[in-house]
Amino acid sequence: MPLLNILDLPILNPDRGTWENKPTINLRQYFHLLTIRVWEEGEEFSSKRPFGNSDWQSDVCEVLEAAGYSVDNYWDATVLITEALKNEAGL
Repeated sequence: MPLLNILDLPILNPDRGTWENKPTINLRQYFHLLTIRVWEEGEEFSSKRPFGNSDWQSDVCEVLEAAGYSVDNYWDATVLITEALKNEAGL
């Protein structure tokens, strides 16, 4: 799967729905929500709990693993996501 397609993978929307019925968004939208959260909260932003839980990075890793990527740790996921976002932004 090309790196840009990684951003199209579905993930549960951390800001909507209930635990039993959360709609999905794609990883691109997920990172847009994260950026919005950083901007809105400024100095009060919690990188440990940006969406209320401390396991948000594992959620992203699970999505990548389910799509067939080998993600043994956060660093593997960081490389994949960073490269996909840079490619999309033309950086």
